Amino acid sequence: MRTDLPTDLLEGATSAEPLTLSESGPHWAHAAQQADRLRALDCEIAKMAWAQDAAALALREEVEASFLIEAEVADADAIARMIAATTILRGAPYLAPEALCRAHAELMRPEGGARPGFFRDHFVQVGRHVAVSPGAVRRCLEHASRGYGRAGRAERLIGAAAGHHRLSWIHPFSDGNGRIARAALRVRLMEELPGAGAWSLSPILLERQGDYLRAMAGADEPRRGDRDGRGNLSEANLASLVTFLLGCMEEAMTRAVERLSG
Repeated sequence: MRTDLPTDLLEGATSAEPLTLSESGPHWAHAAQQADRLRALDCEIAKMAWAQDAAALALREEVEASFLIEAEVADADAIARMIAATTILRGAPYLAPEALCRAHAELMRPEGGARPGFFRDHFVQVGRHVAVSPGAVRRCLEHASRGYGRAGRAERLIGAAAGHHRLSWIHPFSDGNGRIARAALRVRLMEELPGAGAWSLSPILLERQGDYLRAMAGADEPRRGDRDGRGNLSEANLASLVTFLLGCMEEAMTRAVERLSG
């Protein structure tokens, strides 16, 4: 990666568009049906008298699997840091820059040159994806946060899944982007689904890590012509990621219902 570039290449705030699936597009109906099934499953979970230890177990499973996805092992301190990070994110607008920085400062240790709580000051490439320049990080996040904040009820679960990728695509931090993106998604789900504290998504993502990483990488791809949405990035590939993540959520919730019913 070149080091003689200016820190801000002046990419537009809309570089990560489309932020979610178009309601008038060909991918919306299927994703909306998935979201409806999630809300129905959540009603079933929320009616169950699940004990506090179920929530504690789900959180531990979430943190341990989220770290394992990054080939790291979560200890008791990591779980405590994740609790602190999710507490900061709870109630803040989805992908709000300041909340992400404060949560990242709690979640990450200052090791290996990492700067917890600060946006990266260098260029980065992950696979074939070249992330936006350092100077574009904040404006891209601010635009995304405003966009997801305007989502209606039917859009919020779909937007939560889409935003999981868009945060990773912007790649705001030197390290820990995957973990902070999964933490932000968990908080968003808990705000939308009252029973979300009883289950964890990351263990499913860990089981299907190859599919997860391929779907995330696919959603990095640019738009492919006039039939692929209206934005810089591919809406068809974003739809594939969204339906994958919603499907993983359904699997996690189904397992929770079985466990809590037993």
